[in-house]
Amino acid sequence: MLMLVVIGFLSFETSVGAFSTLDTRLDEKPVTLTVLGTNSFVGETASGRQFTQSRIVSSPDIRIHKFVLGETFFYISDRGIVLAQGDLEAISIYLALG
Repeated sequence: MLMLVVIGFLSFETSVGAFSTLDTRLDEKPVTLTVLGTNSFVGETASGRQFTQSRIVSSPDIRIHKFVLGETFFYISDRGIVLAQGDLEAISIYLALG
């Protein structure tokens, strides 16, 4: 399964744990996108910001990717968007969503 997020007009706001009042607007349009392998991508937005998306676990049973744009990152999975402080926490949340 290949998962790809295209930066469109996505915005979200949350106040979960250390993410108090995280207000992130990902409204930059991508101008380049390069596939680096079957599970990772890199690209650049119209304003010149680099973004990446990569699978954090190579298990076929765990489908979760880390999306990074500048200093902002979050996790995208087949179970929804996961906000975590790191990969291990994201995997734990993913498994709890079971």
